[in-house]
Amino acid sequence: MMKNKVKRKFNLISKPPDKRDILTRELIHNSNISIVDRDSLFNLINLNSTFCEHDSNPNKKSNCKKYCRCLEGLGNDVWKKTYEKVVDEEEGNNINLRAIQEKPCGLNNTGNHCYVNSFIQIWFSYIPFREAVYTFEPINDFFPKDTKINIQDIILTLKKLFITMQITPFEEACALPLITLLKLDNEQNDALEFTTLFFATLERELGNHPNGEKLRNLLQTCLSWQQEQKLVCSCGYKSETSMEISSLHLHIEDVKALPMAISNYFRVERLEDFKCSGCLKSGFVEKRIKITKFPPVLLIQLNRVSYDYLGRNVKVKTPIEYPRLLRSSMISEGLNEDIEYELFAVMIHEGKETHCGHYYDLIKDPGSGKWFRYNDRIVEEVKAPGYDDEPTGKVKCDMKGCYALLYKIKSDDEPIPQPDDDLRDMIENELNELFKIQKEGTIWDRLWRTVYKKYYTIVSSIWNELKVSSSPIDEENMDDFVLLPTELIKEFSSCLYDSYSKRKVFPPDVILKPERDSTVEEIFEVFEKDIYQRKASSFVSIELCCHKKICLELILSGKIKVVNRKAAEDILSLLPVNVFLYKNNEDYLPYSLPSVDSICLECLKILIQKINYENSFKETERILKKVNNEYIKRIPEKILITWKDDVNNGYWVSKDELKNYRKLALLSIGEQFKVDDSTYFVGFANDVSSITNMDDSDGLCQLQDDEVLPKKGKHDSDLECFNNLQLCTQEKDKSLIFNGSLKCDHGNLSISKKRLYVTEEEWKQLVKPFMEVYTVPYQTSECRECIAIQNAEVSKRQDYVSKINSIKKTLGPILRTIENRNIMDDTASFSLGICKQFLKHLINFRNGDKADEITGICQECVLCEDHNMPYLSPEMKEYAEMLAPIDEEEWDLIQETISSVGFDINSKKIFLNHTETLSSYEFCNHCNSKALEDQENSKYFYPDGGTVVVRITRDDNCNKVEISRYGRRSNRNQLTLKMFSTETVYELKSRIATEIRCDVYALSIFNGEKELDNASTLEQSKVPQNNQDYPLQAIVYTSNGSQETVYEERPIEKGFKDTVLGF
Repeated sequence: MMKNKVKRKFNLISKPPDKRDILTRELIHNSNISIVDRDSLFNLINLNSTFCEHDSNPNKKSNCKKYCRCLEGLGNDVWKKTYEKVVDEEEGNNINLRAIQEKPCGLNNTGNHCYVNSFIQIWFSYIPFREAVYTFEPINDFFPKDTKINIQDIILTLKKLFITMQITPFEEACALPLITLLKLDNEQNDALEFTTLFFATLERELGNHPNGEKLRNLLQTCLSWQQEQKLVCSCGYKSETSMEISSLHLHIEDVKALPMAISNYFRVERLEDFKCSGCLKSGFVEKRIKITKFPPVLLIQLNRVSYDYLGRNVKVKTPIEYPRLLRSSMISEGLNEDIEYELFAVMIHEGKETHCGHYYDLIKDPGSGKWFRYNDRIVEEVKAPGYDDEPTGKVKCDMKGCYALLYKIKSDDEPIPQPDDDLRDMIENELNELFKIQKEGTIWDRLWRTVYKKYYTIVSSIWNELKVSSSPIDEENMDDFVLLPTELIKEFSSCLYDSYSKRKVFPPDVILKPERDSTVEEIFEVFEKDIYQRKASSFVSIELCCHKKICLELILSGKIKVVNRKAAEDILSLLPVNVFLYKNNEDYLPYSLPSVDSICLECLKILIQKINYENSFKETERILKKVNNEYIKRIPEKILITWKDDVNNGYWVSKDELKNYRKLALLSIGEQFKVDDSTYFVGFANDVSSITNMDDSDGLCQLQDDEVLPKKGKHDSDLECFNNLQLCTQEKDKSLIFNGSLKCDHGNLSISKKRLYVTEEEWKQLVKPFMEVYTVPYQTSECRECIAIQNAEVSKRQDYVSKINSIKKTLGPILRTIENRNIMDDTASFSLGICKQFLKHLINFRNGDKADEITGICQECVLCEDHNMPYLSPEMKEYAEMLAPIDEEEWDLIQETISSVGFDINSKKIFLNHTETLSSYEFCNHCNSKALEDQENSKYFYPDGGTVVVRITRDDNCNKVEISRYGRRSNRNQLTLKMFSTETVYELKSRIATEIRCDVYALSIFNGEKELDNASTLEQSKVPQNNQDYPLQAIVYTSNGSQETVYEERPIEKGFKDTVLGF
C-alpha cells in the first residue's frame, strides 16, 4: 500500500509564495523555534547525526537531504560498476563461448538488418544451399560483366560467413561484410522481398561465372512451383495457363489452420462478370487452380496485410496453426507422387505495424535436430513449433506473427557439409587471433584498464576521506570541516569519470609499436597527455545571502554538504579549480572554502520574526470571513437600509483588494522585512575567464532543484518572498498602497470600482500589515468629474438608442422582407445588393447591446479587405450568404431614413448586374478571381476525410467488360471509398486493388482525360470529394489473347532501389 505524502502545513496567511525558503519555514513550523543560536542550529540540521535515510532504506539512490554529512547518491557508484567490468576483462570473464555441437551461432544486428539475419539463418540451415555455397570456387582472372555487381565477391563473402557460423566458438558472427557488398542502407525492409531479389540477382549473375552452374541450378529449382490455372465455361470453352511461382501466397483472415488456408486458395471461383471468349456470356465461367510440380523447398507466405475502412494498411494478427509434416497431396491431388515435406523454418514478424517491426526465426538445427529461436545474436532452444496430427486450438506467440513457413523434402540422412581445409584453417586462425585479443585485449585496452584503475583508486581514496567520521563536530575541530556544493562533488566524480571511463586509441602521429621491453606503465608515462586528456570541469556557483553567508535553505535542500577540509582541498587541486567571491559578474576576489559556522543565523532570525508577524492575523481572518458573508448588507445601495448601527464612523474598502488581501498582506510584510538586496556568489572555476565567458545562467542553474527552487533566469537573485506575485489590482513595480484601487484618475473616490463598508474597528485591523493606505471614510463623496463623464456617456447612449429605435420603427417591416429574400432567385426587379450582416445587426438591436455602434449603411463585409471594393459574384457561395437583393426605391428609403437621424449615408452601392458594375461602378476583379480560385481549390482539400467514387472498367476490345466482384459496396461498377486529400494516387490504387482483388500495378486511374500520377496526392491531382456526378475512372489492363489480368513484374522496393539488388 502506497503511503500518503505528508503535506506541509502552514497558516493560510503565512503560506510562502516563494519556494526559496519553504524548507526553512517547515523547519521553523515543526520545531516551534523562537530563539536560535549556533548549537541549536546544528541540532536542527542534524549536523552530528550518524543515522540517515540510506541506513533505513539501502535501496535509496537519490541525494540525502535530511543529513548534510551523507554523501550517498552523488554519482560515485558508477566508478565501481565500471571497475568490476575492468576486472572481468582482465580475468577473461566477459567472453561468451558456445558449445559448437550443441548451440548454433547467432548474428549481430548491425542496424535495421534483422531481415538479412533472418534470410542467412534460414538458408544456412538448408543443407543443399550451404553445400552449394561451399563448393563454389573462385577464379583469379574473373571480371564481372556488370562492374556494379561482383558475384564472385558476394558468394565468397557468403561462404566465409557460413564457415564462420559453423566453426566459431563465439556466440555470434557478423554479416556486415555481406551487407556492405550489397550496399544495403539502414532502412527496414521485407525479408521475403529481400529473399526474392537476392536469389534473382544470384541466379542472373552466376550465369556469367564459369563455376556458378551448380549454385545457379539449385536457385532455379529449390523454390520453383508449377501452377496451372484453368478457366472453364458451361458452354464447353476452356482456357489453360501455366506459370512458375516461387511461393504460395495465402490469405489467413478468419482462418485457424494452414490446411484451411490452402483449401481456400485452391477453391473453385465463379467469375460473375467475366465474359467467356467462346459464348460471349458472363456469369458462367469458373476458375480452377492446381499445382502440377512441387519444388524441393515449399515457401508458404502468410499474408498479414489488410486495409481498414479508411484505406490504411493494418497488420493481420490472426493466429494460425500449421503442421510439422505436410504432404503434397494436401495441396494438390492427382499427382503421380505424394511427396512428404517437413517443417524446418518459421519466419516471424514481431510488431504492431506492417511497415516496421522485427524479424526472428524458429529453425530446426540440421545437426542436432533441435529447434532454436534465432533472434539476431540471441539463440535459445525452444519446443518444436506446429502440431503433429491435428490442430490443438491453443494459441502460441509464434502463431500470431508467423509470416512464412518453409518445408523441405523429408530426409533421414543429411550429413553436414564441410568446407575446404585451406579456407577453414584461415578462418580458424582469424578466430583464434580474435579470441586472444578479446581475452588479453589490445595494447589500447590494457592501457585504458591501467589508467582507469589508477584514477579509480584516487577517486575512491578522496571519496572516503571526504566523508565526515561519526565523531561530533564541536568548537575544537570545527576548522577541519567545510561546506562544499553538492554539484561540485558530483562534478569531481563525473568529470574524472568522463575523462577515463572510455577507452581511447592512439593518435595517428603516435608510434603504435613501442619497444618490446617497454611496460604498459612506461607507455602510459609517455603517451598520457596525448591519449587521455582530462576534461575541463564545469563552472559551479552557490548563492550567498546579503550577509555573505550560506543560506540555511541550501543545507536543508541538500545543495551543500559538510565534508573534511583536506579532502575538499584535494578535489580543488585535482580538478583543478579556484574559489572566487563575486557580485553581479564583477569584482572577482579570491575566497576560501566556507566553514561550518558560515551558515547565516541573521537571515534565520529575520525569517522567524516575519513568520511570527504573519501568523498573528487570526483576527483579520475572522473579519474577512464576516465581511464576505455579509456582502449584500455592506454594498453602498443597501448599507443605510440593512445596517443598524451608526455608519458615519465606518470606511469603504475595495472589493478586489479584499479578495486579494492575503497576497497583499504577504507582499507588504515582505517589504517591511526586506533586507539589502545585494547578492553575492561563491564560484568554483579554473580561473576568472571561465566564469565571465559563460552565460549568466550557467553557474547557478546547476544548483537549482525543481522540488525546492523555482526556475528563473540569470542568477535568480530575488531573495524576497513576495516580488513575483501577479496582482490584478496593482502593478508590481508601483509602491504598495492598500485600498488604492478606489482612487480614480482625478484623485477622488472612484465610481467604477466595487466597494464594501467596514466598521472603524474592522478597518484598523485590516490596515495593520500595510505601511501606506488610501483611507476612504464613509462620508466621502464620489468623484464629481467621474459622475459628469458617466452622465454624458449615458446621455449619449440614450440618444443613440433613440435613433436606432426610430430607424427600426420606420424600416422594421421592409428590413425583414429584404433579409428573407434569396439573391439567387429571379432578381430582375432588384438591381442592388445590401449586406445581410448589417440588416441582422439593425433588426436584432436591443437597448442593452454593447456591440459596435451602427452609424450608417455598413457594406464592409461584402467589400474586399485589400482594396475596399465590391468583389462578390454569383459563382461564389458567399454571394447568397452575405448579400440581400433590393431595388433603387428601397435603397433610397433606407438612405433617407438613416440620414434623417444624422447617420452617414456615403456607402458604396453594390450592383447585382456584373456588366453594369464594370461599366458604371468599381469592381475588384483581382480579389474576385482569387476568391473563386480559393473556392475551387477547397473542393480538393479534405484532410479529415471525404468520399471518393471510382468507376471500374477493363481495357479490352470486348466493349470494356466491367468488374463487379468487389462486394456489397458496388453500385453499378462503382467503388465508394473514404480517402484523405493528403493520400497519394498509389494509395488509392492499393485500396481499389484490395477491393477487386487485382494487382495494383495493373491499374490506371483517370480524372476526365488525364491519367493520375502515382506520387501525386489527391489534392494535387484535383480529385474532389463527393464526386458522385463525375467519378474517377479506374481501368484494369488485361492481355490481348484472353481476359486475364496482366501482372507486370513488381518494381524494386524503395529500400532496395540504390542497392546491388536494384541494378
